[in-house]
Amino acid sequence: MRTLNRYIAGLYTWNVLVLLLVIFALVVVVDLFVNLEEFSRAAGEIAETSDGAGSGLRHALLTSMLVIDLWWPRILQLFNYLVGVVLVTAMGFTCWQLVRHREFVAMLSSGISLHRAMRPLMIVGLVFIVIAGLNQELIIPRIAHLLNRDPRNSGQRAPVAFSIPLTPDGAGHVFLAREFDDEHERMLLVHVWSADEQGRLTSMTRADEADWDGSAWVLRNQGAEGTVARVESPLDPMQFRVRHVRGFGQNLSWRQISRMLEQPGLPDTDRERLQRARWGRFGGLISAYLTLIVAIPFFLRRSPGPMLGPSLKAAPVCVLGLAAGAASSAAIFPGLPIWLGAFIPCLILAPFAIALTSGVKS
Repeated sequence: MRTLNRYIAGLYTWNVLVLLLVIFALVVVVDLFVNLEEFSRAAGEIAETSDGAGSGLRHALLTSMLVIDLWWPRILQLFNYLVGVVLVTAMGFTCWQLVRHREFVAMLSSGISLHRAMRPLMIVGLVFIVIAGLNQELIIPRIAHLLNRDPRNSGQRAPVAFSIPLTPDGAGHVFLAREFDDEHERMLLVHVWSADEQGRLTSMTRADEADWDGSAWVLRNQGAEGTVARVESPLDPMQFRVRHVRGFGQNLSWRQISRMLEQPGLPDTDRERLQRARWGRFGGLISAYLTLIVAIPFFLRRSPGPMLGPSLKAAPVCVLGLAAGAASSAAIFPGLPIWLGAFIPCLILAPFAIALTSGVKS
């Protein structure tokens, strides 16, 4: 029995990995052809700043390295987007291979139920879902600054500088900066407004730069308005980083989102969006796994035959299940708490998964 489980699990894992590799290669090759000129220009600039233009082989190697440097973080992010689709598709290919070689027939003739064939498929699917969850919480947040790059700045390891719009800190200050140097935790061309408890402006300070000293922003080269040289604020560099990518809530970890939600000056719309992103990621992964369980019974056939019919029957269910899971972080259900709304697709898919798996004729 263990041999059978290992065989089916190994076959399914192989199909998942091959399918992921094919999709990743296709996406990277298409992007390479579209942006080949920009990659080549960036490689030429790097070669010129080192020791001259170099040979054509070196230029090709630099271009390849820039493509790899740009795309390895994106591939990790793309894995989370595609894990549900890939698991369902690879499961279909796995069952097709087992049906084609009459291995399901051999199992039934030896007294093994088709429910046994579902177990390794479900275990492998759960492993990939857990990997996607760990990737989302532990890896993606650490490389979030690498996901915002384009071919022109590929190869840059430091976070790309960005501007800071009018940002209240909830402690009576409003910050504005033309540029935030994430690598050195420094704001350039800074404006800081201070207000009293009634919200009336009391002072405005302009400075060429502001550095974070661990508890406050130290302003240098101040202008004529205001005399504040050190501004204590709950807005530390991490908050600016997180606020910069808050439109990409899927790149933030649970801890980062929770830290943002603790800020008193956060608008209600942003607070709700971050709440949906925080809970929706788990709802999406669970929905993807339940969709896989729903799809498996369609492909468990007791006799050899064409798999086009089961595929057409399973396609609408899988598309709806995966689409509902993907919408978990954006769907709004009036009257329901945000955390509960994120799991509505799971609550809908769960009865179908139980009914279909229980009804397998084996």
